[in-house]
Amino acid sequence: MNRTEATSPRSAWIAATLLAAVLLAAALPIASRAPAFAAEGHGEGGGEGGEKKEEGKDKNKLPKNVLEFQSLTVNLAEPRSFARLSFLIEFKTPEDTENFNMPKARDAVIFLLSRKRGEDLWTGKDKNGLKWEIISRFNDFLGERKVVKIYYTEFIIH
Repeated sequence: MNRTEATSPRSAWIAATLLAAVLLAAALPIASRAPAFAAEGHGEGGGEGGEKKEEGKDKNKLPKNVLEFQSLTVNLAEPRSFARLSFLIEFKTPEDTENFNMPKARDAVIFLLSRKRGEDLWTGKDKNGLKWEIISRFNDFLGERKVVKIYYTEFIIH
């Protein structure tokens, strides 16, 4: 067996590994720009090919049934600790967003978080539970189930 035959499978493996690494590196920035709700089939687009220019133009545009709850910092129940969060609120229909009282919603979240301790919010299960508490509060003051999901865009506990 000569030297080229012995290294040929190894060279092919190295080339395949390098190709996979390059393709993965190129795909990661594209996947990280997708909003959380896009993975669940919400929003516009979803086509392939020639829609890239249009997609870039509306990159930050939210679906009509989604509102942004801007960043809020709240002191927690324990001394010298706080939580900062922002999220997107998904409603059943675009019409449901029109009567949503954002100051009342912010007040509800402040009241809810100010009664929590940092340890109540550490795990994914705790954060998911907080989502459902927020959704429940919003639907309570709306009078019916109009808020269907919340997507965290920022969640910091200190």
